[in-house]
Amino acid sequence: MDLRRRPRGGRLISLVPMIDVMLILLVFFMVTSSYLDLDMVPMLERQDDSAPAPRVGNAE
Repeated sequence: MDLRRRPRGGRLISLVPMIDVMLILLVFFMVTSSYLDLDMVPMLERQDDSAPAPRVGNAE
């Protein structure tokens, strides 16, 4: 009876690309959160509801 384990022929999943993507996402969110804390992102002001909205139509 042969009790030795045979090596499987399956593929190995590389974690390096996933780690790279997670690092890029971490840096992106850290940078954007620092901009939000400093109020560097321009915020749009709301228009008055009483002002008529601009009409967009086909050029005839």
